[in-house]
Amino acid sequence: MGQVLSHLSDSLDRLLVKASALKKEGDATDNALYGPYLGRATLEVSLLAITARFDPFRVLAIRKSQALPELDVGSRNPLAFSWSTDVQGEEKPKDWENKPTLRDLQRALMCKHFHDLFWEEAFTLVLDSVPMHKGGDWMTRLKKISPEGFTTAWRKEGDRLFSELSKGIHHEFVIPLVNQYDAVTVEDLLSRCWEFVAALGITSCYSPIAHPLMGVDAVACYEQAQLELIS
Repeated sequence: MGQVLSHLSDSLDRLLVKASALKKEGDATDNALYGPYLGRATLEVSLLAITARFDPFRVLAIRKSQALPELDVGSRNPLAFSWSTDVQGEEKPKDWENKPTLRDLQRALMCKHFHDLFWEEAFTLVLDSVPMHKGGDWMTRLKKISPEGFTTAWRKEGDRLFSELSKGIHHEFVIPLVNQYDAVTVEDLLSRCWEFVAALGITSCYSPIAHPLMGVDAVACYEQAQLELIS
């Protein structure tokens, strides 16, 4: 698992460096062409890393299937990480009161079962533990959400971001991309992306279940990321 997390961490660092450089260079065509890709890749790498913290079995299964010598990169791996199954899940899975079986339980990051088991408790601890003057603007906005509404709010935001970014990487437009993805739009999308993954990332650090980040001050990292990414 250490190798997996190291790989994901390195990938995320590189994506953020490229996104920051893209913003500084200010080339309109490059912004439109590469911004959506960098944003969506940031979402996927970050959420895969968060999944690894909560559900190492899921990520180790992906790794095992990808390490096989007979892996065919031209065919879809049925165990591959998927937004619909690993992030969204069913919007209204079977309630606890209806006695779900093991097959009924959803393990997607932003589904109701995950909320009930992990996110609500973790976010309650965020609200109780992070001082009012800590965390910057991102934390100020984050604290406006209730523990009960945490997953619903971020599921909606994640779905919006994934959809808006995906349109920019599939090249479905035959008009210049800058018409739809101008500098302001791309900057907004990337900023929302970073705030989204940061919200889930710091909240996961407060879950008693997630693998701890030894020797790391989560709030300090959250603040530092904010300074570097939105400056």
